[in-house]
Amino acid sequence: MVKAYLRFESDKAVGVVTSRECNVAWDRTGRVALTGCIEAVGIWNLRQGIQERALAKGSDRVTQICVREAGGDRKSVCAVGYVDGSVRLWDFQEGSLLQTLQGHRSAVSCFCFDKAGHLLASGSNDTDIVLWDLVAESGVARLRGHVDQVTAMVFWETSQAAATGASSARLISSSKDRLIRIWSLEMQICVQAIAEHRVEVWSLALNESQTRLVAGSGDKFLRVWSLVEPEDTKTDASQQGERPPLATFLGAVPRTEGQGNAQSLRFARPKGVGFEVLLCQGSGKTLEVLRCFDDAEVRHRQKRRKRRVAAKQRKKGQTADGE
Repeated sequence: MVKAYLRFESDKAVGVVTSRECNVAWDRTGRVALTGCIEAVGIWNLRQGIQERALAKGSDRVTQICVREAGGDRKSVCAVGYVDGSVRLWDFQEGSLLQTLQGHRSAVSCFCFDKAGHLLASGSNDTDIVLWDLVAESGVARLRGHVDQVTAMVFWETSQAAATGASSARLISSSKDRLIRIWSLEMQICVQAIAEHRVEVWSLALNESQTRLVAGSGDKFLRVWSLVEPEDTKTDASQQGERPPLATFLGAVPRTEGQGNAQSLRFARPKGVGFEVLLCQGSGKTLEVLRCFDDAEVRHRQKRRKRRVAAKQRKKGQTADGE
């Protein structure tokens, strides 16, 4: 058989908007959406509803996309993970390949950039988390502890790191093994494992002040933790048992209108609104919007609730005396 098809090469994907196994990402301006089109990344102009370009190299399927929201070089950078475990950094506005990183044995399942845009964490189906230094173009740490696919990660920008100008000292990850782990990037160890879920954990989010952690899973609840950074971050692992936990469980918020797994969580502050909201996207078509109250509002609501309870008790007492 004459292999005439070898004279042709892939130009663009036609008719594929997004692959089922890949997420959808967008740039910080909200003008462009990035989708996985089987073996390529489609760059879509949301206003015109057309595909501007496709980012393709090789024949491996795209499994994860993450857009960098910061960076001093002003490049529109996105990290793309593939089914073979490779990670490629693209300038999606110019359509050029910037870096190729090899560190996983199977498909990449999640990404996370730090606030400065210099560090990238990648999770995979091989249960490993690899931390990449994008300036040096190399891996700096491999975190092992999960026993199933890593599903979500967030950098915890600690107050000590912000004061000294250093990189983030903590990374929080979730997995299908039902555990949430808090990692010390300086010591490259897990400093706390949270076993609060009975089902797979799918998503994580940190609020703007980095004091609340929210996790979404396969059940109908969003679980919330309070994050407190200890004063001494260099205490060795043998003394961890004597220190208070970094994350303290506060409670669970029911998803009354939620459908399926909580696939994505994100804190946002809408324009013209003086409070944060939590966005939860399930596996269905419903987007849940939850209002977040700050500490002052919570104390005010608690005092008002106590006054109402005291008023009801006084009313019951007066009724009993009258009878």
